[in-house]
Amino acid sequence: MRLPTRLPLVQRLINGPGMMERSMIVRIWRGGPRPEDTEAYASYVEEIGLAAYRTTPGCQGAFLASRRDGDKTEFLTVSFWDSEESIRQFARDGGLLSGG
Repeated sequence: MRLPTRLPLVQRLINGPGMMERSMIVRIWRGGPRPEDTEAYASYVEEIGLAAYRTTPGCQGAFLASRRDGDKTEFLTVSFWDSEESIRQFARDGGLLSGG
């Protein structure tokens, strides 16, 4: 299964040189902390959130991007998963869900 052509960056990341073609779920999480919490938020997501993503079975990678707009900063966390069940397991293990 190929990704839609309107997602060229994701398609290059997944189907880049030397990579096998396979299905994958891209999960996007957006956050916008208060201006005074921007640095702490970025540190937390990088040190705790991304570390948890990367050690969860089924997660094939994750990264954090940010964009400053005036006094606000928007964060975008992008992660790549083998299955929805892998994402659910991440949520359960991280205490985001209570049960199945």
